[in-house]
Amino acid sequence: MIIHKQGWVHNLLLALSKRAELAEKGQTMLEEALGHAYEGLLITDAEGYILKINEAYARFLEKSIEELLGKHVTEVIENTRMHLVAKSGIAEIAQLQKIRGHEMICSRIPIIENGSVVAVVGKIMFQNIEDLFTI
Repeated sequence: MIIHKQGWVHNLLLALSKRAELAEKGQTMLEEALGHAYEGLLITDAEGYILKINEAYARFLEKSIEELLGKHVTEVIENTRMHLVAKSGIAEIAQLQKIRGHEMICSRIPIIENGSVVAVVGKIMFQNIEDLFTI
């Protein structure tokens, strides 16, 4: 098969290439945003295994990102409910949680596709409840 310049196959390949490039740029921007967020951010799969974690959360846990990826959240975060939110599919917003002796306000939000939980996003909104009262 010969692909002619400006033919339908050529145009299709160009369009697919542009879509892939845009998707890659979007992925890079999301990775950068996740990595530079002040808040601790974490994403698990539906079973509770860590898919993504940002530097702020890893630092708080005194671990490297590489040490945490692929681990079950119950192995690395005390009192976690991420795996429970994955099972229930019900978001938990602004809940108190004690991690490493610090009171935190956490949110856990399930990501649902086609009626099933595929991931859970966790966010530490304040690394210490005292931060709410500092001026």
